Amino acid sequence: MRNIIYILLLLSCSEIDDTSLSSKSFKHQEFFIRFNPLNGGGIITDRNSCLGVTEILGCPIESKKYLKGTSIEVWAMPFDGYKFVGWSGSYDSTKNPLLITVDSEKEVIAIFSQ
Repeated sequence: MRNIIYILLLLSCSEIDDTSLSSKSFKHQEFFIRFNPLNGGGIITDRNSCLGVTEILGCPIESKKYLKGTSIEVWAMPFDGYKFVGWSGSYDSTKNPLLITVDSEKEVIAIFSQ
């Protein structure tokens, strides 16, 4: 009797047809963000790069692909003898920190001078 119940249960179960699910609805977009400190006068950093690091100048942000819609707050941190002048590339600003919204590929250039 138990075997008959198992067989009936197996036969009554239907496969899930996942062809109706669009794979595009589950696909996420990523964009490459390049961080470039000009003139070797400092670094570009963010809070996440510095987790667990006591020296903020030892943790530059990594150029890589980020998920679309991600917000990244970055700081230009000049080395001794340099000053931060502004941002260029995909941004034209003197604000520090700079808020980046990932919606396309970008190059974020921090300009430093002596």
